[in-house]
Amino acid sequence: MPLYWVAETEVAERLSRRWARKWMLGFSDITSATNERTMVAGVFPLSAVGNKLPMVLATAPSNCALAVALSSFAFDYCARQKVGGTTLNFFIVQQLPAPPPSVFDAAAPWGDGLTLAHWIRPRLLELAYTANDMASFASDLGDTGAPFRWDVARRAHLRAELDACFFHLYGLDRLDTEYVLSTFPIATRKDPELSPRILAAYDALAAAADSGESFVSPLDPPPGLGARHAGIARKPA
Repeated sequence: MPLYWVAETEVAERLSRRWARKWMLGFSDITSATNERTMVAGVFPLSAVGNKLPMVLATAPSNCALAVALSSFAFDYCARQKVGGTTLNFFIVQQLPAPPPSVFDAAAPWGDGLTLAHWIRPRLLELAYTANDMASFASDLGDTGAPFRWDVARRAHLRAELDACFFHLYGLDRLDTEYVLSTFPIATRKDPELSPRILAAYDALAAAADSGESFVSPLDPPPGLGARHAGIARKPA
């Protein structure tokens, strides 16, 4: 983790009344509706940031699921309808349709009794926990192991399952989903398998929900059980 002008202890002190985690969720203020992605959000270790990386201090237990929602193509499509320049201001973000916490507390239609938050959790864990400085984030997700290895193919599939999940949550049918994906030409040009991969996951989730059976990821090992780096993870502070 690089050194910043403001020490981590000072950041923690300033946020103490609003945020007690050792990680943060933020999004890029500089963007465009014509970029590869418009809403560029993510979790990162506790650190000082500038005004071009606004923070999202979600206090609900489902705040980790919110991190995935902000990164989904479904949410990004909504953001593109609001951005007219190159700045994604807070007043714009406050108008965007993010799923409320109650959605993630409900049972996943394809999750064998799991809540959506619990279904999302292992996938988010593998995607975000790839270095020791995210050990605190992993701990909040109930994991104390070593960071996951960066597996490009596996990460692409994990993201596809999450994107498919959010297309369902936003109530988009398959044709709507195909259309939304077609409005991200740079992303689909860089990865020609992006749309087929997400649509395949969308179909699999729909089939599981319709049959009342659990969705079984084709990943082996399953999400949350991917290969890790050797050694023991640093204990979160």
